[in-house]
Amino acid sequence: DPELFLFDVRDGRKFQLLPPLSAETIQKLITDFEADTAQPFLKSAPVIDGWDSQPVKQLVSTQWSDFVNQDAHVVIEFYAPWCGHCQSLEPKYTKVAEYFENKYEGEVVLAKIDGTQNEVENIQIRGFPTVLVYAKGKKEEPAQELDGEQLTDTAKIVKTLKKMLALEDKKRPGEEEYQAAAKRFKVAVKGLKKSLVPAADALNKASEAIEALAAKEEL
Repeated sequence: DPELFLFDVRDGRKFQLLPPLSAETIQKLITDFEADTAQPFLKSAPVIDGWDSQPVKQLVSTQWSDFVNQDAHVVIEFYAPWCGHCQSLEPKYTKVAEYFENKYEGEVVLAKIDGTQNEVENIQIRGFPTVLVYAKGKKEEPAQELDGEQLTDTAKIVKTLKKMLALEDKKRPGEEEYQAAAKRFKVAVKGLKKSLVPAADALNKASEAIEALAAKEEL
């Protein structure tokens, strides 16, 4: 069956004429468009099974509003499956998502959306990848966007996002005590005038004790 769309050349939106196709329904679409009451047509892929099971969530456009407006900082990459730059970014973007999931669980959420299969109202994607940032408490403001230079490596992406979102560095409990103990050990080793074997033995015993603690945490 034929499909009819009305395109708004001012902003790229399109409006679909729903069946039945007739002079009356065409006129109604035009009237609704002129009155700004017509609903834009937005392409959306089906929701993906297990879409939120990984650090990088896999969105479709029907999930956009609920996902963006959650009580967290939200970062979303628009990608195209055929895009080489997107393929290069993917492992870095995954590492960034893992970092924020571990360090800022529930505070920063990363997702991606196939921009060839999904459209979002009022968002015009002019190239891939496009990474948009929605800060918590500022969702009504236009999204910030990461430029190509900011996407060159994992550390730079993390640093840029932390600055954009005004995130403070988080330390694990006891991190300052650990740093002081490590500094003390280095100073003590420098004080040894003869063999370093005793220092190596002490360090190995300490390492064994820490490995045992880590094994218990995994249980």
